[in-house]
Amino acid sequence: MSGIIVDGVTYDLPWVAVTEKIDKLYKYAERNEAGTLLSELIGVFYNFDVQIAESAANPTDYALFWAMLKTAKTSYQITMPDPSGDLTYYCYFSNIQHGLIKQKGTTNYFRGLSFSIIAISPAVVPA
Repeated sequence: MSGIIVDGVTYDLPWVAVTEKIDKLYKYAERNEAGTLLSELIGVFYNFDVQIAESAANPTDYALFWAMLKTAKTSYQITMPDPSGDLTYYCYFSNIQHGLIKQKGTTNYFRGLSFSIIAISPAVVPA
């Protein structure tokens, strides 16, 4: 997979690091007096921590992607890599940050764009 695809738009941004996390969320989870876990699983969620860089071939995509991240939308369709093939699902972005590394005239240079991708719905639900 080349670049990052959000809402059908491909941003030409190289991946620096991608960490896929499998989160199991529960309606409740508690232990009884015997120590046995009693729980009700809501589902399995695919979440990611991502770092991306600017593309030397297409430097405007970084600014476009940053502008997209700053919108007030609460849901985005994203396509992410997975060992079983690309995953396409709805998410929101969290923990968005990057750092200014240099100013040259009126141009700002940023690096270290990182964010979390949080699934809105479970990918797998209990049978």
